Amino acid sequence: MSAGNNLFGAYDIRGIYGQSLNESFARALGSAYGQWLFQDKKARIVVGHDSRSHSPSLAEALIDGLLK
Repeated sequence: MSAGNNLFGAYDIRGIYGQSLNESFARALGSAYGQWLFQDKKARIVVGHDSRSHSPSLAEALIDGLLK
């Protein structure tokens, strides 16, 4: 994952889909966040997305990473 910190803003994650922002990045992000979030407790997470055609696949990859 060579996305670097340029994807992370103060309040969100932004990137160009298919380049630095892709399913591989979303899955890795979900995995890292899930490991941190679930280390000591159970939590609920809501994953949403907008109407862009690639949003569902990014959301699915994020969820996949969270569940691993």
